[in-house]
Amino acid sequence: MPTSKIVAPTSGHPEQVIEHEGMLWKPRPGATTTAQEFVNARTTMIAIHKDSAWNPWVREDRADELERAERHFSEWTRAEPGFKPMTMAQWRARERRDAAKAKKQYEKEDLAREERRRQYDAGREADRLALLELENGQRRCQRESDGLVDRTSFPAMDDGRRTTAIAECRGKLEQYSTRVAQLRQRVGDPETVVDEHGWLPRERREHTRLMLSIRREREVRELRSQVSDLSATLEATKGRQERADVRGKLAAANRRLDAWLAVPPVKPEEMCSECYALEGWHETGTLGDLTGPCPAWPQWAARLQKARDMLLSFSSQDKGPATPPKPQPKPIAVLPSGLSIGEVIARLTELQAEHPDAEVRRGRANRWEIWPQPEAPAATGSEEKST
Repeated sequence: MPTSKIVAPTSGHPEQVIEHEGMLWKPRPGATTTAQEFVNARTTMIAIHKDSAWNPWVREDRADELERAERHFSEWTRAEPGFKPMTMAQWRARERRDAAKAKKQYEKEDLAREERRRQYDAGREADRLALLELENGQRRCQRESDGLVDRTSFPAMDDGRRTTAIAECRGKLEQYSTRVAQLRQRVGDPETVVDEHGWLPRERREHTRLMLSIRREREVRELRSQVSDLSATLEATKGRQERADVRGKLAAANRRLDAWLAVPPVKPEEMCSECYALEGWHETGTLGDLTGPCPAWPQWAARLQKARDMLLSFSSQDKGPATPPKPQPKPIAVLPSGLSIGEVIARLTELQAEHPDAEVRRGRANRWEIWPQPEAPAATGSEEKST
């Protein structure tokens, strides 16, 4: 429980000055909020604002609590002698200074990025991506070897097979070490390799972290809505099989929601520089569509492209050559019901002159439809032979 220290009590409650986290506070005239309530309110406000930086929905979930805390907080003010809050003009002046400073920094970085872009080396970038892929495989192979040695992997495996498997892993590790050393010699420091736009890996990680946070927020909000809708649907569903289907969908949505909520605040250095995933997700994780090899790694990218080409090939074979759809037949004219006999005869006489072979059919809503004479079916081979 947060506490405060009374440094200058006065004769009447709650007229007092307290010290909290190095700042002095005092109640405003007519305040009813106690010192402890004020400290609790300030602590709550700070916690909610801090948590909402990574979990924006917290402000909505705790809206009532935040409103109550802000009301209590507003009944107290700073108590340092001569303290004056910043005026609106001072706030705006500081914002202008901060914006000018940020602009100057961005222009400086942009110039450096342009210089790096002119020195871009496509071969070195490709070698860097291949190096990242090999190092990932090397780590996985090392974990597999360690698991076999300490028997945490496949504990029931017999000793002969285990010895063979360990030897195979060690052989792969030697191959990885040789290839990694060769690429490292060509690449140098991977963090200095720029892309075609001159961006360094650390700069791209800041972007991928931002995109991950945006996707996480969207996914959580959509999944929370799905869980709510599916829960309501489950309550209203009666059939046994139907309820089982809804429960399955609800469980899947809850599992995915829990996985996204479990993602802690991420630092840029924890991100992959090439995709919107944490570096560790390329080896393990619970979010299926974000975990696994990076799509920018050369060998994995080639496998993905091969799979896409196969799917496109199968799809084009199934469809065959495209044929234009046949036009839908339409009547030549439509005579609505309710016309007089003379109007009907006059109209039919005109149509007979223009289309002597047309026929009359009953249409919708008691209307007469005038249709062209249907074409005779084409003669078959046997009919032609008989004639």
